[in-house]
Amino acid sequence: MPTYLKKMPETGLPFYILWLHAIAYPFQESHDSWKVWSIEQRAMAKANSQTGVLVYHLNRLYDPVLKRIAIVNNTLNNPSVPTYHFTVQVPNTVLISVDKVKRFVDRFVLVDRTFNVVVV
Repeated sequence: MPTYLKKMPETGLPFYILWLHAIAYPFQESHDSWKVWSIEQRAMAKANSQTGVLVYHLNRLYDPVLKRIAIVNNTLNNPSVPTYHFTVQVPNTVLISVDKVKRFVDRFVLVDRTFNVVVV
């Protein structure tokens, strides 16, 4: 039997599995710290104060009771360049035109950012 197929008597695992584990083990701490950093960065990009203020004003003006208007960031976890940087989601029960919402949001959006208003 080849050496790499032999099982270690202490663990019962094949030798090559233990060898791969020994090689990958030093990277575990780096991976764990990167994972914590990545989750924090995604949360910070997802909920910045500008988005929160814009959602607040949209809900205050157009859906004051149920506050269902939301903004979705399309740039998170997207390796390609998105068509729209963010999407404003307006429920279909809110009686407001898409053009009116676009005009309102357009006052606050930076020139290099694109957005879309979707009725959901």
